[in-house]
Amino acid sequence: MTNDAPETTGRPAGSRQDRIRARLIRQFTEDLPDPDGGEPIPGQVLDPADYVLLDNAAALLAEAEALEGQVRRDGRMINGGMRAGVKVIHPAIAQAERNRTAADRVLRPLRPAPDTAPRGHNARSAAGVRWSGRL
Repeated sequence: MTNDAPETTGRPAGSRQDRIRARLIRQFTEDLPDPDGGEPIPGQVLDPADYVLLDNAAALLAEAEALEGQVRRDGRMINGGMRAGVKVIHPAIAQAERNRTAADRVLRPLRPAPDTAPRGHNARSAAGVRWSGRL
């Protein structure tokens, strides 16, 4: 399945963000093999608004990759703190994690809804049955 993805991003061709965006588009639009060996599961047809979400997620993920590169160059522990010689965890580690979490939230509307009841539904039912006679 193909989508006519807008190609003008205003960035140099081949940038990290463009590569991530292309990978995200492939992940959402390509047909997936059926785990049971049946017909492939068709990919999604994306709307123009979906490409905005993909662009936002790609920017967040590209920044996370850049931050991880900075951590690889500097090391996980860097000099910091209030006293000389004190090592602290690199702040880029936490920022990269926040970026990946934000990208996950941005992409959530593009994921298909699960076919099952919300997680925790069975747990609440079980707890209700267990504690119903103990008042």
